[in-house]
Amino acid sequence: MQRARFAVFAGITLVLVIAALELGSALVLRVAGEADLEARLHAALMVPSGEAPALPGAERIIGENGVLHPYLGYVQRPEAAERSLPLSVEQLGFPNGGPFVREADPAVIVIGIFGGSVAQQFVGEAGPQRIYAQLRDVPELTNRRAVIVSAALGGYKQPQQLLALSYLLSLGLHLDWVISLDGFNEVVLPLVENAKQGVFPFFPVNWPWRVAPLDTATDVRSVIGEIAYRRELRAWVARAWTESPLSSSRLASLAWVIFDRHAIDSIEALRARLASLRPKSLDYLGTGPPWSLNASQTLPELVAGWKRSTLLMDALCRANGIRFVGFVQPNQYLVGTKPMSDEERRIAIREDNPYAAAVVNGYPQLLEAAAQLRTAGIEEHDLTRIFEETKEIVYADSCCHLNARGNEILAGVMAAQLRAGPSR
Repeated sequence: MQRARFAVFAGITLVLVIAALELGSALVLRVAGEADLEARLHAALMVPSGEAPALPGAERIIGENGVLHPYLGYVQRPEAAERSLPLSVEQLGFPNGGPFVREADPAVIVIGIFGGSVAQQFVGEAGPQRIYAQLRDVPELTNRRAVIVSAALGGYKQPQQLLALSYLLSLGLHLDWVISLDGFNEVVLPLVENAKQGVFPFFPVNWPWRVAPLDTATDVRSVIGEIAYRRELRAWVARAWTESPLSSSRLASLAWVIFDRHAIDSIEALRARLASLRPKSLDYLGTGPPWSLNASQTLPELVAGWKRSTLLMDALCRANGIRFVGFVQPNQYLVGTKPMSDEERRIAIREDNPYAAAVVNGYPQLLEAAAQLRTAGIEEHDLTRIFEETKEIVYADSCCHLNARGNEILAGVMAAQLRAGPSR
């Protein structure tokens, strides 16, 4: 009897202790701004974009954007299994690229997506499929199946979208619609990345690292490998946590948050170390033509380059019977375009973000150029204010990327504007 009482007492005590730990953990999570773990989980599982602030260009030599391309600057190395299949857009170096469609089919509409990492992520989260699902009643799409082709890749900026379109068409790819989602990379990366490295602003982002001398590459690659390992470990732990029954426990959640924060700190420390490594010598191969204009003088040139490239994409599409539609992507550093809660600000805003000034100074010029394109009859839409009334968290990081909800809203707005046609 005494043992039974002790067992009951011990059990009740254990339950009370666990309950206290759960309540205490919930309180700690709330005070630390971690009550909603969805954004942290999304960031931990998200494929690295290659454009996050403080991410040195050397980190992009290997991995998602690591293979030099003779026409496009760089592409992603396809998985070994993909290289043995019939030709696909994935084999050409574009993740989630889709099949290589050669012939027009009245039962199929082939939609091509072009842009940088925001467009790449949009494709990865089935954004184009969401667009098509909302347009199936459009007469042009009646009884037609959508095939999505993606040439979007992290870091791409004009004229890479134009060159990618030309390259794919020259190989015989058939397209019915072309959607370009861009603008951020064009006005930000040349100033923040290329200019700091003394590189021609219209060269691909972090070009010196892609052609870095081998004597530097040995040191760089070892650090990149460690960063890749820690990223994979972070994602593995996040995936294991969310698939475990313990994910409903606030105590287990707190343990995961502590681990995840430590993982982020260790990755940032490695990035800082990587930033101290520089190619030991640069010649024309790494820098391209000299560029002497300052930032304020360079911005109009960058915007003009984006505008010309967009005009050429539209002309190329018209010549091939393709509908072209461009979208200027939103960004959180444009003041007044998104109500920000304290929780979202912790995710999306960095006061020392080097990209912010380029957005603030470059986007007004970019939007003016977009308006000129619309006046010229080109379908070019401004998405910068689509979150004006959205109080939910939509940004996934302090750069430019959206979470699942943000991409869902983005798809809905894009579908509505595609339905409406050109806006004058």
